[in-house]
Amino acid sequence: MTNLVRDFSSRTLKRDEKIETFNAKWLDTVRVMESNDMKLPDKYIVNLYLVSLGRRYRTLETMTQVLPSTERTLTKVMKLAVDHHQQESVDEADTSDTALLAEIQHRGYSV
Repeated sequence: MTNLVRDFSSRTLKRDEKIETFNAKWLDTVRVMESNDMKLPDKYIVNLYLVSLGRRYRTLETMTQVLPSTERTLTKVMKLAVDHHQQESVDEADTSDTALLAEIQHRGYSV
């Protein structure tokens, strides 16, 4: 059980991992812990889940903070995470490095 808790507490969403798969494993671990008399407070579980999603879900973390307390449930936040991921997966070109490349060229470096 100690290993399960250690892995659960340090688990983070990997870049190539599907959010649905991550959520399913997360819920399974919560269920196993609860069945072994290790029920954690709901607020703690929600916050631990948000931390496990990583920096790219910071907007979701902010959105969750302003939700009414009745809606700040693990189920609701997991659904929002799936929606957030779908919005992030738009078929647009990745131009995140364009400004950096322009600045490098402006300073006289070759790319």
